Amino acid sequence: MKRRQLLVNYFHIFIIILLVIGICFRFSNLGAKVYWNDETATSFAISGYTPQELYDGVQKKITTPEQILKYYTVNSEKTSGDMISYLYKEDVHPPFYFILARFWSQLFGSSPEAIRALSAVISLIIFPSIYWLCQELFNTSSVGWMAMGIIAVSPFHVIYAQEARMYSLWIVEILLSSALLLRAIRLNKKESWLFYGLILTISLYTYLANIFIAIAQGIYMLLIEGFKLSKRFLSYLITSLIAILIFIPWLLVVATNLSSFKSSSNWVNASYSFKLYISMFTQNFVSVFMDFWYFRLWYPDSNFPHIPWARFLIPFTLLIVAYSFYFLVRKTSWWVWSFVLLLCLINIGTTILPDLMSGGIRGIVPRYLIPLFIGVEISVAYLLAMKTHEISTKTWQSQLWRLITVILITGGVVSCLLNSPTPGSLHKRTPGEQVPPIVNYINQKTNPILVVATPMHYLMPLVYRLDSDVKIIIDYTLDTNNLSEIQSSFSSVFLLESDQHKFVNLDKQPLLEKELIFQGDTLFLSQMK
Repeated sequence: MKRRQLLVNYFHIFIIILLVIGICFRFSNLGAKVYWNDETATSFAISGYTPQELYDGVQKKITTPEQILKYYTVNSEKTSGDMISYLYKEDVHPPFYFILARFWSQLFGSSPEAIRALSAVISLIIFPSIYWLCQELFNTSSVGWMAMGIIAVSPFHVIYAQEARMYSLWIVEILLSSALLLRAIRLNKKESWLFYGLILTISLYTYLANIFIAIAQGIYMLLIEGFKLSKRFLSYLITSLIAILIFIPWLLVVATNLSSFKSSSNWVNASYSFKLYISMFTQNFVSVFMDFWYFRLWYPDSNFPHIPWARFLIPFTLLIVAYSFYFLVRKTSWWVWSFVLLLCLINIGTTILPDLMSGGIRGIVPRYLIPLFIGVEISVAYLLAMKTHEISTKTWQSQLWRLITVILITGGVVSCLLNSPTPGSLHKRTPGEQVPPIVNYINQKTNPILVVATPMHYLMPLVYRLDSDVKIIIDYTLDTNNLSEIQSSFSSVFLLESDQHKFVNLDKQPLLEKELIFQGDTLFLSQMK
């Protein structure tokens, strides 16, 4: 008995150390990563300005980064009502996260570090939430402790804890709504259903994809109640209907802006080869635990030894995950494993399955796979907790599973250490690879001007890093006369083009010469000669 208690004490100390390390990762270098397209969209949304006001303020005018950033900053010119109006007319994302972000910005400022700090703070709630959910599922604390340790040093979770978007909040809501549902099923009291209904409503007003989580929970209730209209199922039904009724106003907003929603999400219809699709899915999937073997993306000139053997950890991790689900089904009651599997299957059915049937890349976008990843983490946490805590297990088996646990945890810690100071991540390689070289080249020039023919969401990650003395002009129809005037006033004239937007008028002028300075996946920087 003393040996078991000693083991538990060491285990708790180990997890507490991981939690401290994980918290440090979440708040370190918040400004190091490129403030990429989606994050700048958050800043614009909470500012309350309209696209027309932005256009009138910056298009075809010589401006500075500071003047452009005004439209991405919360200030006294615009109110929360202006923000809601923008979301209602121009965006399809529900407003709850943006309301929190605007309030946070009013307190702490609109810098990338400040807005990202909100996500980092919210991500801390994931720890008690996953612990509570595991307690409701397995009625043992060891699984919850293990799950907290895995999430603490997961590179995937750290990346999204430092992103100025709603995904950390959505993770918290998935966990809380799941735990509250299980609690309401267990207690079947009015107040327990009330709390479940409250978090369900909030989660719907945070992220539209939570509709599928609600569907999975509804299917689970049908299974639990044997497809009978029991008193408990009736309580669930009433609670869910009230949440849906409260959410209907925003559903009407989505229906009104359906064309905008479709156009903004057209990129998910891109087509990849099956081999590339599987490769990218596997990369993202394994990054829930570790991804340190991709360090050469950000450290190409490093003296780190090449470690090709590390890639063997990919099939190793996949085998651990597969066995964890087998172990979960074998060792737990059907109502336990069915809850975890439903969380995973509803996500697979709404992302990967449509891709395989009709094409698309939903299943390789990490943020779309959050429910699947949560289910995987719970399953692996159960496996490792049981295997490392079973006294009946033979000594060599216990040692083996502790070694496996250490490998997974160490892989996560090393991945976070390498990712922390980099300008991007495995999931956001393009902005991380494109923005720094472009910005560094322009900033070192004297009296430069950047002439832009690309949508604002491509430009903004650069604006946050350009020096204040760099001038910017956004003009898709720049002609020869205008360019000559600009060249006479500035020492260095740079042209920023994207893969879909170019200076058509300039390309037709044979006497105009430009030297390609940088070519990325989506951005091209040239200098006029």
